[in-house]
Amino acid sequence: MQLSRILLTTITIFINSSSATAPTLLPSTNVSNACCPDRIANAIAAGVDPYGPIPEDYTHRVGDGYHTTAGTNASLWVLAQLDMIGRPAQQKRTTEGFYLPSGIGLGWFAGPGCSGDGTWFDNVLYDVQYDGAPELYNVVGMGSRNLLANEQLDFSRNTIDGCDTYLYSAGYETPAGQCWDSQPLNCFRLWYH
Repeated sequence: MQLSRILLTTITIFINSSSATAPTLLPSTNVSNACCPDRIANAIAAGVDPYGPIPEDYTHRVGDGYHTTAGTNASLWVLAQLDMIGRPAQQKRTTEGFYLPSGIGLGWFAGPGCSGDGTWFDNVLYDVQYDGAPELYNVVGMGSRNLLANEQLDFSRNTIDGCDTYLYSAGYETPAGQCWDSQPLNCFRLWYH
C-alpha cells in the first residue's frame, strides 16, 4: 500500500512537471508540436531511414546545410530529424580553442508547422554564422535537444553586407522537436556564453 502511494505520487509529480514550455525570447505566437510523433513514422513508411544519411534527392547544398523540396525523401528525412530528441550536448573546447559541434539540428521552412521547402543544418557548430541567402524562411524548427542555460541562438537576415540585420534570439529551454513562426530570416548563429 505504501509503495503504491509513493509510485502514484511520483507519477503525479512527473506528469505535472513535464508540461511543455514555450520557447523563450521568441517573437512567435504559434508554437506547434502536434505532428511530431508521426514524422519519424512517416519517413520510415516512405522507405526513408531517418537514422542514416540524408537521401540524395535534396535540391542543393547551402553551406553546411541541405535545401530540400517538399515531398521528397530528403524532406521527409529532415522532418524526422526534428524528432531525434536526446542527442547529448558537446560543449567542450578543443585544445585549439574551437567549440565542438553542439548536437543541435536546425531547419528553416517555407510553410507552417515546418512544411514546404526548407533547409536543414545538422549538428550546428558554435560561433559559426550560417547563411541561407538568398531564400527567406518564415518557420524555424529545432531538433536533437533544448537550448541550455549557457546557449543562445541569434537569428538575422542577410540583406546587403551578409547577415547584418539582427531579428531576435532564442534562449534557455527553447524546446527541440517544435516549430515556430518567425519573421523572414536566412541567417543564424549559435553561441555559448
